[in-house]
Amino acid sequence: MSRVFAVQQPTGRDRDTGAIRPTMDLTPATEFGELRFILRDYHHPFRDPTGTAAEVRRVLEVEDFGPTDWLLLVGNPSLIGIVAAQASVITGGRLRLLQWDRPRHRYRPLEAQLSGLDPIPGSS
Repeated sequence: MSRVFAVQQPTGRDRDTGAIRPTMDLTPATEFGELRFILRDYHHPFRDPTGTAAEVRRVLEVEDFGPTDWLLLVGNPSLIGIVAAQASVITGGRLRLLQWDRPRHRYRPLEAQLSGLDPIPGSS
């Protein structure tokens, strides 16, 4: 069965209690598989980008992330980029993404093949 790998669980501080709590309900993504989180909410790319990329790679390998799994790109935008890049390396360029469809209140699946594309003219 496919799994859904969220980059992070977006969190915020509750104004009344001061407690850290999730700010998004990601349960609609479970329609596509079991929800798992790659990084904790406190991960930031500025502390150690190379170490963060290595941690992402380690987590994806330990979890046996593969081409039938989904990515849910929520969290810090820089971390989203690192996760998508590492996942693409693992899957040979195939990414399966979930995109929120606001009018329908559900996720839509998107698939992309990133490897095997022709280079952009003048980029080499």
